This record gives sequence, C-alpha cells and structure tokens, in this order.
Amino acid sequence: MMTAPNPVLDSERELRHQIDRSLSRALFDTEFASMLLADPAVALGDIGCTPQQRRDLLNIRANSLLEFALQARALFWLSEPHYRDEVSLATAAAI
Repeated sequence: MMTAPNPVLDSERELRHQIDRSLSRALFDTEFASMLLADPAVALGDIGCTPQQRRDLLNIRANSLLEFALQARALFWLSEPHYRDEVSLATAAAI
C-alpha cells in the first residue's frame, strides 16, 4: 500500500536542506555569514515554506554561526524524532 506524499514533511525536508546549504556557504563566505545572521530569511533562498516555518526561522537571533546552527537544529531537526539522527555536515562543522 502506498501512502500519499506529505507536503509538510517534504517542506520540512527541503527547509532543512536549504538551511544546511546556507550554513555550508556561510562557513566559507563571511559576507554571506553576516547576511544570514542579520536576516535568517536569507537561508530560504528561493524555496517555499509554511508560514510557521518562516516565523520560526525569522525568530532566530544569533551572533555566530554556531548559535544559528544550534537554534536551527532545535527548531527544525529535533521536532521530528525520525530526523534526529540526520545531522548535516554544516551543522556538525559549526558545532
């Protein structure tokens, strides 16, 4: 039996991927890192997300990439038990 695709889970997965890519870029691009810390919406790039995900992302207030990664991880990775073990390289590098 096939289950229907879950657009919320797909959106969460894409958002996690985009945050991971943004953190990876920020590790090597200090100008982008400054923009990301000043305006977390920069992490979204051109992807869509739910209004709640956008609010959560915009509420991140961090002074370093480590703080950003920890807050993003708490918001978007730890909320779903099946994603708990999916720690990205960028997040691991920032931690």
